[in-house]
Amino acid sequence: DHVTLAWAAGRRPARREALLAAALYAAGVGIAVAALAVSPAIALAAALALSAYHFGTADAGPLGRGRAVSAAFGLLPVLGPLTFWPGRARALLAALAPGLAAAWHGAAVVVAGGVLAAAVAAALWRCVRAATPGLAAELALVTLTMAVLPPLAAFGCYFALWHAPRHVARLLAAEPRGLGRRADGLPVPARGRPGDLVRAAWLPAAAAFAGLGAAWALLPSPLWPAVGLAGLLAVTLPHTVVVSRLAARGR
Repeated sequence: DHVTLAWAAGRRPARREALLAAALYAAGVGIAVAALAVSPAIALAAALALSAYHFGTADAGPLGRGRAVSAAFGLLPVLGPLTFWPGRARALLAALAPGLAAAWHGAAVVVAGGVLAAAVAAALWRCVRAATPGLAAELALVTLTMAVLPPLAAFGCYFALWHAPRHVARLLAAEPRGLGRRADGLPVPARGRPGDLVRAAWLPAAAAFAGLGAAWALLPSPLWPAVGLAGLLAVTLPHTVVVSRLAARGR
């Protein structure tokens, strides 16, 4: 994320920015673990709400400023696995927040499913009116993925096939190799190369995998989901802030 902001500003990230980002993310993991220990239900609900906001604003494509399309793309990867597979979802919730798992049945599932269906229907209608059949097909395919695959597999496919590629493309588009200058002096970013991103990302990626590996090796398995969620919480908040700042700059 710190690399993305530097690239968008037309410069290379400084090493001190990488160190500061690492320290902030480490502190974020600690805060997230503490939040899960104090109130796992509130922490998980906050993570789901933040994720829905981020996915909705990041993946809605050319109609992202429309609430209907953003709501559908945000709610599908969050509520989709929970509503299409309530039994399996309840088992996953029980490992993270037993209070939420106990409430996830009956009327709660029906209401969530109704909200999700209304959001998808409204988004499809908006796509039809805006003559964006590709976006409508994408929305339908994401919905089908959530309905057919079990929760973790569905979210994994969504993240790997929809969400992550978009962000990689944005990173490469922001890379300032061969920058020119506009008449007003602002940088004109040129398209970057995958190797540039790999060089920028390999160290934090290695640190993340090392942390997960240490948790897997040293902690009992019932704690693994909480550690994973803490990591996601620590990453999602600053990442959402970065994406929002880029969007505010018209990126």
